[in-house]
Amino acid sequence: MLYFAAQTIKDLRMKVLICSLCLALCAICQLKAEEEPIVIIEDLTAKELQDRRSVSMIPDVSHDNRIIYIRLLWPCEDLQVKVEDSEGTALFSGTPDMRTDTEYVLEIEGTGVQTCFIRINVDDRVYVGEFAVE
Repeated sequence: MLYFAAQTIKDLRMKVLICSLCLALCAICQLKAEEEPIVIIEDLTAKELQDRRSVSMIPDVSHDNRIIYIRLLWPCEDLQVKVEDSEGTALFSGTPDMRTDTEYVLEIEGTGVQTCFIRINVDDRVYVGEFAVE
């Protein structure tokens, strides 16, 4: 009887150890997937369309491979995004989904390594950027 109890405790310790290793592995995989910032600049060719009477809001843009995150300081009613590949094919065009009041997310289609260009219209200002996806 005592042998059986000792064996059960040993099995329980082994199960706890295996579960702990699995959780640690999952945590490491989650940490590996992180967002990379996309550097955007104001498009000077579209200056005549801009309304200079309001405060400009430069969006914070990042991507996690094919998922693009756009964060703003305050909610925006007219946010338009266009993502193209290096050949000019539109991968996304329109208004992205709202995650929160000030965060938008979109996923671009495709496979393989690509260089993409993003164009963001926010409050009559145009911003452009370039990024690579796998």
